[in-house]
Amino acid sequence: VLLMGYTGAGKTTAVRPWVDAGYHRLNRDVIGGSLKEVAERLDQDLATGVTRAILDNTYARRSARNAVIEVAWRHGLPARCVWLQTDLAQAQVNACQRMLDRFGRLLEPDELKEAAKTTPNTYAPRVQHGYRALLEDPELDEGFTEILAEPFVRRPAAGHGRGLIVAAAALLGSESGASRATS
Repeated sequence: VLLMGYTGAGKTTAVRPWVDAGYHRLNRDVIGGSLKEVAERLDQDLATGVTRAILDNTYARRSARNAVIEVAWRHGLPARCVWLQTDLAQAQVNACQRMLDRFGRLLEPDELKEAAKTTPNTYAPRVQHGYRALLEDPELDEGFTEILAEPFVRRPAAGHGRGLIVAAAALLGSESGASRATS
């Protein structure tokens, strides 16, 4: 299973039930390397008997997803895609919340640049805008057996007593072109 979406889309939360159900997780932030190396690792793991795996990352481009799909095919396994339908505004709220959780405050641009060197999932807002510019919607003709589009639902985080200012557009989900559907 390929789990994809914006940085800050909620992939880390969405992957938990899959891992709890026994899926082998491969994530570049955890194991390091490039997406190509993650696909190579998947190939190795499947060759040693793993039969259910979930890979969670942004996978914005068809070319990045293709390597994973081809590995699944070589091992006679279906390639399914779970596409988190988190719009940019909601992903930005998630990124801010993650930063508040990790650092206790929102970092200044220079601090963000430094923190990004050593702390996974710490990035400037331009990273999310870059994803939107690169995104090629997943399609069945890529070789997926199924594409599940999961809409974003904000759930209150336990223990979050401090305030967070959120743009009205984020609350209303009004980003232009935010709602995409797959069949």
